[in-house]
Amino acid sequence: MTKSLVRHIPDSKQKEKGTKQKILDSALEEFSKHGLAGSRVEQIAERAGVNKAMLYYHYSSKENLYQEVIESIFRVATERLSEILITPQSLEEIFKEMIEFYTDLFTSQPAFTPILIRELANSESSMIENIAEIISVSGAPVQIKRLIAAGEKKGHLRPINIRHAIVLFLSLNIGYFVCAPIMDRVWNIKNRDKFIRERKKEVLDIFLNGIKSR
Repeated sequence: MTKSLVRHIPDSKQKEKGTKQKILDSALEEFSKHGLAGSRVEQIAERAGVNKAMLYYHYSSKENLYQEVIESIFRVATERLSEILITPQSLEEIFKEMIEFYTDLFTSQPAFTPILIRELANSESSMIENIAEIISVSGAPVQIKRLIAAGEKKGHLRPINIRHAIVLFLSLNIGYFVCAPIMDRVWNIKNRDKFIRERKKEVLDIFLNGIKSR
């Protein structure tokens, strides 16, 4: 049914969707390099292959476009995360897929990392509240909490502070990508791609060994 509906979407709608995505992709690169204040709408439009009028037609302002760039990434990410969490599989397989998910999120869109760092460093950022809302509404935090609680009840996991455990898990997954320029120098990481491949297994081992029942 879904495939049939997709095929019958008018060409004009498909074209509009493609244009909006080109603008978002172009804006991501521009905002990554120059931040919101330093970015130019002209550059975004030129890279996307559209005129300024078309850009403003879809996003009204540079600020709205910036907000959509960030929120669209988190919407797609939380949708994928929710899919992983509701798939029937072992807790170890779920955490393994989550590690793959976070790795792919930061390696497939490296331009997003500088934007995220700027927002996290800005205590007055209105985007932080929006991001938190997207994550909460997705239901992912509740799903993770239920999975860990179920693991404890079955005796697979030792009693733990779930909030601290999840914050630790996120830190293990995201921390390197935020601090990579420093970590690569401190620990002499010459081959970042190889290190990222290796760390997926290490993160899983370290985290699971910390929460499994003993």
